[in-house]
Amino acid sequence: MATSDMKKSNKKWVMLFGTRITFSSFSCLIFELCPILQSYLKIVIYGFQFISIITFGLG
Repeated sequence: MATSDMKKSNKKWVMLFGTRITFSSFSCLIFELCPILQSYLKIVIYGFQFISIITFGLG
């Protein structure tokens, strides 16, 4: 009886620590990728503005 309870609690702790570790590494990854994503977004936004200016100017 006690061993199954111990296994359950160990599983819970492993799940808890696993989710926390994955979450922290994921947030670190997001912080690492943020500048790259921001530059890509700027390029995309400028591209859309450029295309819209061209189409509206020609139209």
